[in-house]
Amino acid sequence: MTEEDYKKTLKEYLGRYADARARKNQLEKRLWSIQEEMDTPIGGCGYKPTPHSRTNTISDKSASFMLRMAEIEERILDEKNLEAKYMLEAMEIMDYLGKETLERRILECKYIDVERMEQIASREHMSRKSCYQYLNSGIQKLIQFKKVRTVIEKEYAMQQNKEESA
Repeated sequence: MTEEDYKKTLKEYLGRYADARARKNQLEKRLWSIQEEMDTPIGGCGYKPTPHSRTNTISDKSASFMLRMAEIEERILDEKNLEAKYMLEAMEIMDYLGKETLERRILECKYIDVERMEQIASREHMSRKSCYQYLNSGIQKLIQFKKVRTVIEKEYAMQQNKEESA
């Protein structure tokens, strides 16, 4: 692996938490949308004005909604578990940096708090360019640790296997 491969893979490894969080939020919005759709009353009149209409037929739509909701709730639970796992893994990696270093603060804001660089720069009273320099410096420091390199090499190998099998 080259130095750039280590950096890229570490950024992707740390970014897994944000991805899991985004997927969970998307599923929660989808679930909320389905619940809203179920709770919305039928518009217009509740009967058919034509004679011989079948107004008391039972639809399987409510069962379909319930199945969809159960599936989404299960996926949300899976994403929550992944989210927690990825957050702990990212925090373990960041523990190699000093607790009060600016590099760690910026890495945590970026990968744990999932903030945009503009927000981080504003809070830290720095330019975005300076924030990126500290972010890259933190990444560079992290890949110097043998334990971090081992984790990243495993992640890189898994990514390569996925690409080959696809």
